[in-house]
Amino acid sequence: MSLSCDCGYNDFEWFYCGPDDYTLLDTSRRQRCYSCKELIGLGYPVLVFQRYREPKDEIEDRIYGEGGEIALANYYMCEECGDLYWSLVELGFCISFNGESMQELVRQYNEEYK
Repeated sequence: MSLSCDCGYNDFEWFYCGPDDYTLLDTSRRQRCYSCKELIGLGYPVLVFQRYREPKDEIEDRIYGEGGEIALANYYMCEECGDLYWSLVELGFCISFNGESMQELVRQYNEEYK
């Protein structure tokens, strides 16, 4: 993840639709939090990030239609990391998923903006 004030939509490998609210994890098995890597139990509150990518070649264009979106596996965030995510979003930051945890992003925010 990366902390940015710019939500530019350049040539990203994939993009996501941010969640509107928490939901209860209702998958067939536990999921790992993308941020802190802890396991999230079934029935626990999570943020679900639905991920997509654009077709990469002519064949995918024909299958999914021009400008179509190809669904990728969802990312899940536990309630603790989700609270940090919402706090940063409310401060006006855009979050891009680049492997940093939400805790690291909050530390980055404290170092740069406090």
